[in-house]
Amino acid sequence: MISKCLDHCPLARQLRIFARQGVALSRRTLCDWVRDASESLAVLMPALQRHVLASPVIFTDDTTLALQAPGKTITARLWVHLAGGQTKDREAQGRRWLRAGDATGGDLKNWLSAGSPLGGRAAAVALSLIETARLNGIEPYAYLKDVLTRLPGHRMDRLDELLPMNWKPAPRWIPPPSKPSTAQARSNCSTFRA
Repeated sequence: MISKCLDHCPLARQLRIFARQGVALSRRTLCDWVRDASESLAVLMPALQRHVLASPVIFTDDTTLALQAPGKTITARLWVHLAGGQTKDREAQGRRWLRAGDATGGDLKNWLSAGSPLGGRAAAVALSLIETARLNGIEPYAYLKDVLTRLPGHRMDRLDELLPMNWKPAPRWIPPPSKPSTAQARSNCSTFRA
């Protein structure tokens, strides 16, 4: 997902890279991985939408793209909404971000088509969270890896905690030191005898 959305490496190119490394994958497998991850992450979208709509200023961008439909291509839209207005610096940053095309990684030609409505929705979820993480100074791969790991057991009434602007990495679990076995304890004690 990161390679596709942030590094602008289409799935077909990723397949060739994997094949050179001796890994045989089908395009369907990669599509399924992206779709499944996006469907899992989609539960965060209502909370992200509430966050943006609560902002005093919302920057928007509207870009058309081709959507493959059965037997034809139709025009779809990629809407970008950026919460802003908390400070004058943040507002200026928002304007520069949208003007530069950073909402889609700075290279709109990578997002001029979607293979299906489902693919378009998956891209919207992925891009929304990846770019929000990036704007908040968070490394997107670390963010997605952590959130996808935590989501299955996370309370649904606390999803705001997993939005990029609120996210804190899960603490690493460090196993407690193991107790020495009884035999080890005896051998350690015997070294102190006179």
